[in-house]
Amino acid sequence: MSFWKNRFVLVTGGAGFIGSHLVTALVECGANVSVVDNLERGRKEVLGDVLAHVKFFDRDLRESGVASGLCDGMDAGYTLPPRWEALTTIRVEPMKFSRQTC
Repeated sequence: MSFWKNRFVLVTGGAGFIGSHLVTALVECGANVSVVDNLERGRKEVLGDVLAHVKFFDRDLRESGVASGLCDGMDAGYTLPPRWEALTTIRVEPMKFSRQTC
């Protein structure tokens, strides 16, 4: 059984090149994936068929309160911003992260 099966995972920047591959891998492992991307540089189309199996939020994490609301109920999260300076604008309590794989 996969470590990720039935886990709730948030992927920010999930509509980018790296994020879309991560999202696909997590879905294949049985995770319940939520993707947040403001589509500034990413595109929903790169998620292909996996888009039907995730919750997608077209939101900007730099907006006040967005990050904390999306993190509720998540078991793990991955942050893949298009620009590293975006990390300094996100204010949210640390989430549990895991380095486990399928």
